[in-house]
Amino acid sequence: MIERIGPYRIEGELGRGGMGVVYLATDARLDRAVAIKALPPNLAEDPTRLERFQREARVLATLNHPNIAGIHGVEEQDDAKYLILEYVEGETLEDRLDRGPLPIDDALELAVQIAAGVEAAHEAGVVHRDLKPANIIITPDGAAKVLDFGLARADTADVSSVSPDAETLTTPAARSPTVEGAILGTAAYMSPEQARGRRVDKRTDIWSFGVILFEMLSGRSPFRGETAGDSIGAVLHKSIDFDALPPNTPAHVRRVLARCLERDKNQRYRDIGDVRLELLTQNPYERDQMSAPLARRGIPAWAALTLAAACAIAAFMLARLVLNSAPPPALQPRAPMVVDVAAPEGYLIERRSGRPLFSPDGRKVLLVVVPAPEAPGEPPGVRFPCIIDLTTGLSTVFSQFPDASYPLWSPDSTRFLVGTSGEDGFKVVVADATSGRVEMNFPGDTSRTPMGLHWCADGSILLAVRSLERVDLSTGEVVETLPFKNDADPGGSYPAWPHMLPDGVHYLYTMMLAGPEAGLYLGSTADGTQRRLVPTEAARGLYHEANDGGHGWLYWSLADAIFRQRLDLKRGELIGDRETVAEGVWGAQWPYYTPFDVASDGRLVYGSEQASPYENELVRVDLETKEESSMGIFGSLWNPMLSSDDRLLLLDITTDATLGDIFIVEPARGNLRTLVSGDRTNETFPIWVGRDDHRIVFSHDGDLFIASRDGREPPRLISEDWGATVQALTATPDGKTALLVARWEKSGVKLLDVETETLRDWLDLSVIDARITPDGAWVALSSQSVIDQLEIRRFPEGTGRIVVDSGDIGAIELSKDGRWLFYTKDADLYRVALDWDTPDAGPAPGTPERLFSFRGRQYREFDVNTDGTELLAVKVLERRVGGSVRLSVLGE
Repeated sequence: MIERIGPYRIEGELGRGGMGVVYLATDARLDRAVAIKALPPNLAEDPTRLERFQREARVLATLNHPNIAGIHGVEEQDDAKYLILEYVEGETLEDRLDRGPLPIDDALELAVQIAAGVEAAHEAGVVHRDLKPANIIITPDGAAKVLDFGLARADTADVSSVSPDAETLTTPAARSPTVEGAILGTAAYMSPEQARGRRVDKRTDIWSFGVILFEMLSGRSPFRGETAGDSIGAVLHKSIDFDALPPNTPAHVRRVLARCLERDKNQRYRDIGDVRLELLTQNPYERDQMSAPLARRGIPAWAALTLAAACAIAAFMLARLVLNSAPPPALQPRAPMVVDVAAPEGYLIERRSGRPLFSPDGRKVLLVVVPAPEAPGEPPGVRFPCIIDLTTGLSTVFSQFPDASYPLWSPDSTRFLVGTSGEDGFKVVVADATSGRVEMNFPGDTSRTPMGLHWCADGSILLAVRSLERVDLSTGEVVETLPFKNDADPGGSYPAWPHMLPDGVHYLYTMMLAGPEAGLYLGSTADGTQRRLVPTEAARGLYHEANDGGHGWLYWSLADAIFRQRLDLKRGELIGDRETVAEGVWGAQWPYYTPFDVASDGRLVYGSEQASPYENELVRVDLETKEESSMGIFGSLWNPMLSSDDRLLLLDITTDATLGDIFIVEPARGNLRTLVSGDRTNETFPIWVGRDDHRIVFSHDGDLFIASRDGREPPRLISEDWGATVQALTATPDGKTALLVARWEKSGVKLLDVETETLRDWLDLSVIDARITPDGAWVALSSQSVIDQLEIRRFPEGTGRIVVDSGDIGAIELSKDGRWLFYTKDADLYRVALDWDTPDAGPAPGTPERLFSFRGRQYREFDVNTDGTELLAVKVLERRVGGSVRLSVLGE
């Protein structure tokens, strides 16, 4: 990133697009923030883009209005051209509308301001031509600013929406695309004359304004389609559904909308100033409705209006008085500063070994990188700490610390800490953040791998290692053991993600696997009290001490959002309202993958990518043509299993509220129905059992449960805890017997008699996956023994092994007719034909055929239809490593 442009010091990047990059900068002469739009040298050589860039500068130079983002000047440096623009803090109207429609009063107030800004442009002879919510900023105090006049033209008789020098761009209309080709504008907001490529004038902006007002009131654009072409067709032909407006929309507002959205521009308003006045003017009927109750009491209408105005002024003054005596305003969702943090050359960012962390001074980012596949001489799987300086763009990889995890900054931003794991167990390394020189290095042992660390203000380290321990960083000795909520489930629950508050007395932590006692807790070393603040284990808490003399802020992550609320430390409880400060946060459903932090100055930093490390899509794959089509189901998807007739699909989905719910999908229709839903604990590994698949068996917290398909039979426990996670793998065709395996702490395979609900041992074998053949006489197993292999055995005898393939075999699946066996091996999907000419001798496998790359997790993540021609699979959408990570910064 460049550091300066003339007298302007670059602070960060606000965004980028087809016309270049927009930076946040400080004017060193006037000490004010500015936005700088950069047209890079390669684009400056394009006459079309250069002309549009210069046009925007000329247009903005003619405009001076409080509802238009203005221009301060033009700079040129190193053959690149820059517009120095007014920096407008806030969020776009598009981002605000993503959260739903606006209250009518708020929508009308913004509409009047938008109209005033457009009116000023029209009076200067300028037609915007690309008016849309993405080009309107709402400031924190509620003011509207119109920006981006890159497509604006002078309002003359020969202005046309046809551009002879525009590029061709095809973009879906769902996020306000600008269609650049024969037509200039944005599909869902362009006027009919724009859509037809005809001449435009200021009435084109009036149409777009009407669309925006309609969307503010209803929450959706009347002409938005899946593609730009769909939106243009809707603009030209679709009837406008005015019933979508709120029932209490004033009649005069409906009239304004109807006239703004006249397809014949000659029937439209001729001047947006008339629109603004219409919105400000209450019609006589509505005015009479307001004054009638007072008139019935003997008060004249003029007095009623005077009284109403006085009441409004009094209410405003009272509100000002209340606001001035209340705590400082909350941090509201607004357009954040976006920072694209790129991995150094030859490396990729590892997103699961440790979240990207801003230094407390907010100038650097600490994260973990791995060598790119093409990088020679590096062993696979190594992870190195890396520091990226945001002020210079320079990065440093500390390759002397392989297998790094849990990166932490020191409170003064001069050192960093990483944990490393080796044969001698977990150990902590502290190094200088500039040179990488090791300052402290103390070992752990194999039983002390922590679930989170925190660097306290006094220099000690707080670790969660099945307990909460404060460690002296200079000696590595445990100097204090902190109490925690250990009576929830002493055998299985544990604390994680500790955070010591600045007072050195209070601390935060999350109780994991604690059932109904799970949650984000506040502990105290003074009296040992433990208070639950947030009742969910999917929350990592951070505390920021406010500088206003009031209570500090507790921040936590949940679902895809970050929240905060005032924390009263004396009472140990949250006060005031919970605030949503960021949405669309990457990885927030799993707190240890959630990259969010609070800098010492109160800025919130978080990963702003929409996809998280476990986001998937359910897809169909034609196994002959290899063509893939989406079923429109997204999320954290696991364990799909088709019913015997291919009509229904079981699916395990992690939702915003739970770690695992079980759904039934109708593949032909793509709809979802919740079958089993619980709290923050897993319901997972479902399989069909019983006659005609009328019941399911699934795991829940290590136990085995059974439920009916129609939901009439509630889930019922049918096995005791094995001390491990029970996974149901497959069932016999008659649904009477299920094959089960225990993970992690115990191995071996058991058989469940579904009718009597009794278990018995079957094979003492470590099995990854299994499928019973349609005749119930054989079972295919992917086993882990001396040689990992895919084999077929007699069922239920377990004899007569037929080896199909060997290697790193994961999930397997049989077509319902038993003629194809599918399986994952390494990172590929294979299939092998099974010849049943001599059933008594068992199937004769053919030569395995590699189908395509398939990212397996060694659990069931695909199924095939009856004849083996179609695959239903969970497709991984997010890579765990990448070339860059996008962070967003919110300031107080």
